[in-house]
Amino acid sequence: MPRYKKAESEQNKQEARRRLLAAALDEFAAQGYASANINRISQAAGFAQGTIYGIPVSGMAADGWLVSHRTGPDWLSGGMFGAEASVVAIALCSLCTLALLVVAMKRHSFVPPCWRRHG
Repeated sequence: MPRYKKAESEQNKQEARRRLLAAALDEFAAQGYASANINRISQAAGFAQGTIYGIPVSGMAADGWLVSHRTGPDWLSGGMFGAEASVVAIALCSLCTLALLVVAMKRHSFVPPCWRRHG
């Protein structure tokens, strides 16, 4: 990497760190430690939560400030694709889908596709 790129990258990191710390201090001052919320901090700093937590999303690596290390088999942790690819997430989403399908069937609220509608 050229030297100017490395220096520019370091400046960006320092600026990002400054924004994050300022947002966190504002949140703690306004809400107190017990009521502070990482969602509000990330929004105020202008970051996605994956940037803060360092969680890979859909296979994209994320170098965050709070680095987590997933352990266990890939099928359980989601592996390199993140938690959304884990068996737990897929099972919960499938159960919610089934529950919504049951409700829709009980209410008779399915709309047939356009090629099956008469009229």
